[in-house]
Amino acid sequence: MGLYSLLMHSLFVTAAPFAEGEVGLGIGYRIDASDTVFLNPFAGEIYERNVHIHYENRVLFSGFVKATGPYDLYVRAYGDYGVTINGKGGLRDVDVLNEEALKFTMSVNNDNAYDFSGGVGYELSFCSGKYTLAPLVGFAYHRQNNQFTSPNMIIGNLYVEKIDYFKATYTPRFYGLMVGFDCTFKPTCSLTAFGEFEYHRAYYRANYNEEIVFTTIGSQISAFSQITQQSNQCNGFRGRIGAEYSSCSMFSVGLALSYLFESAYGGWSAVHDPEIIVKDSSGTELFALASERNDLKKVWWQSFDIDLTVTYRF
Repeated sequence: MGLYSLLMHSLFVTAAPFAEGEVGLGIGYRIDASDTVFLNPFAGEIYERNVHIHYENRVLFSGFVKATGPYDLYVRAYGDYGVTINGKGGLRDVDVLNEEALKFTMSVNNDNAYDFSGGVGYELSFCSGKYTLAPLVGFAYHRQNNQFTSPNMIIGNLYVEKIDYFKATYTPRFYGLMVGFDCTFKPTCSLTAFGEFEYHRAYYRANYNEEIVFTTIGSQISAFSQITQQSNQCNGFRGRIGAEYSSCSMFSVGLALSYLFESAYGGWSAVHDPEIIVKDSSGTELFALASERNDLKKVWWQSFDIDLTVTYRF
């Protein structure tokens, strides 16, 4: 039987259903951090813009499915959704002389994150099922929806008297090929230890929108930026380990730890209709300037989570 016929037979022939599998739900705690650095040419000067998320505390909801079918075909899908409780970020502009033009911290709130990875492979079993190993190939997708507000702690050589208004949104996305393996160790019928390990060869896409109004030396400056970032040179890793206890029944409870890291170096940022409007203290517009094309230097995103799970085996 050819490979194509074997796959079709495994997926669609109802006479040979999945031999065994499990479905699980989880709830837990997650913390994220990220950093984005890109060059920002403006009015003849080149500034290095750094948007950094120091931390985001999130409530995590997760779900997963694992199944082994005929011919030891193995399928696994995992997804989670995190809702932010609170967070802290920062924005920093540095000129070519490495002098800070503007720097402040900001709150990160009203945002979320979600992840998905899924793949198919072939499960190998050893010692009468005590050990299993399943190489996988599939797809992974990771996204955050961040919103920044409440800036403070302004410093730098740009004399800023006050920030009248600030709001920014940042939506990074990593997606692409996933290869890896799942493994289990079952010392007794009650206890199962497991691991999931993935390497991601991904694409990076992001949208960064910012609106800021601040007063400096008697003038009010309004800045609007709409930036789209892209990189095709991305690598990532996701690992998840844990254990489940079942009392030899169909239901089990477990504890899992997960770590995710995604990074990109090199790329570009396209600026869409940016505008810098300078007004005096009475609100009269003095002049306006447009930004130019940006270059993406690097971006990384990492998260760690711990969750409690309930699993049903079939």
